[in-house]
Order: sequence, then structure tokens, then C-alpha cells
Amino acid sequence: MSPNSNIRSFASIYDFYISMPKEMQRATLRKLISVTDRNTLSIVSQNIVPSLRCDFMDCLPSELILKILSHLDFKSLCRAAQVSRRWRTTVDSSEAIWRKRLTYDDLYFDKKDLLRAAAEKWDYTSWGTTNGTTASKTFDDIYAPKINIYKAVYRRRYMIINRNWMDSRFKPKRLTITGNGGDVVTCLQFDDNKIITGSDDHSITIHNMDTGEVIRQLLGHTGGVWALQYVGNLVVSGSTDRSVRVWDTRTGVNTHMFTGHTSTVRCLEVLLPVEVGTDPETHQPIMEPEHALIVTGSRDATLKVWRLPDESSGAAATPENGDNYFLRTLQGHSSSVRALSGHGNTVVSGSYDTTVRVWNVETGECNRGLDATGMGSG
Repeated sequence: MSPNSNIRSFASIYDFYISMPKEMQRATLRKLISVTDRNTLSIVSQNIVPSLRCDFMDCLPSELILKILSHLDFKSLCRAAQVSRRWRTTVDSSEAIWRKRLTYDDLYFDKKDLLRAAAEKWDYTSWGTTNGTTASKTFDDIYAPKINIYKAVYRRRYMIINRNWMDSRFKPKRLTITGNGGDVVTCLQFDDNKIITGSDDHSITIHNMDTGEVIRQLLGHTGGVWALQYVGNLVVSGSTDRSVRVWDTRTGVNTHMFTGHTSTVRCLEVLLPVEVGTDPETHQPIMEPEHALIVTGSRDATLKVWRLPDESSGAAATPENGDNYFLRTLQGHSSSVRALSGHGNTVVSGSYDTTVRVWNVETGECNRGLDATGMGSG
């Protein structure tokens, strides 16, 4: 046959196929496929499969795609991320989507959560820190999108809140930590990784949160430890020996010792600089206090203000004397200072003299006093 006749024959076959009813077309194709060799079928499939795939992301602008995805719940978002690499990148890289999910699902978060997620690398390989080291799991995926902080926080919040509190099938683990023999545990503080306790046996103990194992003991006080607070790698403690001590939790070294109180240090607070406003001229944030401070309350009826040493300072065999860090004494109470709390340059203290006083730690002035009835006393 000549080429022209072959073309005419093909055209007539094509026209005849197009004129067939749909049911006959399908039957004809099934018959042709059954007698076609595998190599030809393979070539045909390479053309058929792409034509069956229709990704709406190829047709819509990115703004509209994100708008659509933002209406999905978190389970649907996770399923969508499994459709293709492109869908996964779109879902996992959008901070707006996961920020919205945190709000809509009532999973509270603030700036501290975001900073912690970034610092501890809450990504696909890390779920925080344990014992000061990163707890990692294997995840070898070169196509994994860049870490999305809001999704990382959502994952952590959902795993803790939904599983531990909302799932009736969840069985909480109870961990009992042996204290210091028969001595009273007088104060403590904890986070996801550790528990730090102060005891009447003069010691401070750091426990592993997951196992209860003793990581380190801080020894140096000669009286019971009645108050403590830690910031970063520093622990500040107050004792019946009338001293205030600063410790490095990484080494267990007592780096600084502050003296000046004439009776038991009963309570303390570390004040870190916080933003309290904006300078109208420079538009820079106003931070109070200017430097991190330690405020201590004592049975001698006074409060004392000290500057918090830097983590890098003081690594000698004996603790550095704290005279250079002392700032001022707050006087006004007539009996033991039992409790205090602060924010910015403001500290509020409660005393056995039945009054509450409001202080400005920068000036040392008592701005206001409240008696037990709640009436102002000056």
C-alpha cells in the first residue's frame, strides 16, 4: 500500500472510532489492549497516566490555593501533604495556615513557645531536649521542607493537650521521686527536662524529669534552702544561713554569694528585662529593668536588690563575693517578708505585718501599701 492509502485508511479508522457510541469505544479499546504487546502498552501508559492527573494547583494562583487549604482541619492538611512533593511543600511551608489552626483549635501559644521551638529545633528530627542534649529520631528525607515553627508548635501542643488530656484512653505515667531523706522539700521549680528542689538539709538537687534520676547536687549552703529560681543555666537560692547564692547548673559550681540579710532569706524573684512600651522619639522598645535583677525577701523585714551575674562570670573554686552586685535595700515592712512577685521595675511584697507593698526597684521607693482589708495605707 502507498503512504497515501495508509493515511486514508488510518483517517477512516479514526473517524469510525469517533463516530462509535461511548460503550462501543470502551469495548473496542479493551479488545485492542488484550491483543497488544507489553512494550506498546508501556508506551501507551506513559501518555495516558499524565492525562489522568489534574492538579488544581497548576491552574490557581498561590493566594487562592492557600485560602482553600486554610479551611482544612489538621488531619486533612496532613493527608494533603502526602499527595505530592508540591502539595507537601505548600502545606508545610505556610506559617499562616498553621498559625490559624493553633488559634481555631484553641491550642494556646505565645512568643516564648516560638522562641523555644526555634532554640530547641522542634523540627522533623527533634522533639526538644532531654538532660541537656537533643532527643532526635531518624528522618532521612532530602525533600523535607524547611522547618515551620507554627507547625512545630501545633504538633507539640496537639500531642500533649489532645493525647494527654482529651483522650480518655490515655494512661498518665506517675513518677515518684525520693526526696532528701526525712528533710523537708521547701521549694522547687521544673520544666520539660528537669526538676530542681531545695531542701532543709542545706542542698539543692537537680532531677531528670523523665526518670527522676539525680543529675547533680548543689552543695554550699550551711542552712536550709527556702527559696530558689533558675534562669537559663543559673540557679539563685536563698537560705536560713542568710545568704543568697548563684549556681551554674552545668558544673554544679557556686559562682557567687551575696550577704547582707540578717535573717533567713524567705523568698526571691529574678526579674528579667521586659518590654513595657515604646520610646515616642526613637521608636525603640522600652525595657524594664535595664539589667536582670535578683530581689530577695527576708525575715529581717527587708527586701534587697542585686544585679544578676552573667552566666559566663565566676568559675573560681570559691564563690565570688556579691558586694559588687548589690544595688539597694527596700525598707518599709515591720515583719518578715513572706512572698514577692515582680514585673519590669515593679515588685509587690507580702509580709507577716499583714500588708502588701508595691515597690519601684529602680528607685527603691514604696509606691503604695495595702493592709489586710485591701485599703490603701500610703
